[in-house]
Amino acid sequence: MNISIVRILALCMCLAYGASAWAQSGTDRGASAAGIPWLQLSPEQRELVGGTQEQWSQLPPGRQIALSNGAKRFLRMDARQRELANRRFEQWNGMTDEERSAISSRYTEFRALTPRERARIRRASRRFETLPPEQRQQLRQRFQDLAPAERVRAREQLRQRPRLVRPKK
Repeated sequence: MNISIVRILALCMCLAYGASAWAQSGTDRGASAAGIPWLQLSPEQRELVGGTQEQWSQLPPGRQIALSNGAKRFLRMDARQRELANRRFEQWNGMTDEERSAISSRYTEFRALTPRERARIRRASRRFETLPPEQRQQLRQRFQDLAPAERVRAREQLRQRPRLVRPKK
């Protein structure tokens, strides 16, 4: 894989997955209040985030931590995980600013849900992914064809519908 793609991918992953570290005070895992010194990064981490070397010392400590942690995560990935991450990066790169903003807003809303609600949504997403592609497309199209108010109402009905509770084994 081209090293510049790997660097860009790592940077994107750091930004996408390191949001929580951004808000930290900068005293995470050996980081001082001034952040993480460039030379404290492993050679592999420095190679992945190499595009930030010149401005590293000016980055906020939380951003340095996010980049460092993201590079560590990327380095722990196997080839399949890296390929999936690369595809996600390419999708993200192909989006408009409005699409990225909408995704960021949805992610923020998702994180604000209770753990139980997030788990329910993940289960529903996994069920949706098991449907044949034609059926998934039909459902997407039916939803898109709804008027905005009808979409809101449909979402609310889905939230309010009774859940089937499976007996514990």
